Amino acid sequence: MTTYPIADYVTLYFDDATTGNLTTGRSTFTIPASTYMSNAKGQYCLISVADAGMTAETYDDTLGYILYSPKPLNNGSNKPILASFPITSYDSANDDHYHSFTNNNIQYLIPARPSSIVIQGIDSNGNNRMISRGWITLKFEYLSKTSVNEINSESDYTTF
Repeated sequence: MTTYPIADYVTLYFDDATTGNLTTGRSTFTIPASTYMSNAKGQYCLISVADAGMTAETYDDTLGYILYSPKPLNNGSNKPILASFPITSYDSANDDHYHSFTNNNIQYLIPARPSSIVIQGIDSNGNNRMISRGWITLKFEYLSKTSVNEINSESDYTTF
């Protein structure tokens, strides 16, 4: 599979989201075309999380970020997890639960250079959680159309 040697990294801050919905836990981010280094790279990419963080001390469940939009082309789940934050410590005096980012190395196939991304917060019980403070750094590794066709011919599913 051919990947391009240079990846784009985009950091999204939740307090900069263009919209946020408390009920659904979704935050929408607008990404200008100028954010991406080159339009000459492939038309598909693998998106993954390079780094992430949040402030959510009072939640006593594992929390996660879901890639709500764009929908991954290689995943049939309605809630594909981008990142998870298990509880790593607890302050009983303040009833605060501290969460740390766990890198999962999952890569989802999406159309390259999306103009918007919607991230949804969720807890380990499947409840929507609005993440109002924190960040997520996304890594975009570009694929050629030929590479995507090779993936299709080697798998039981079709990505496009």
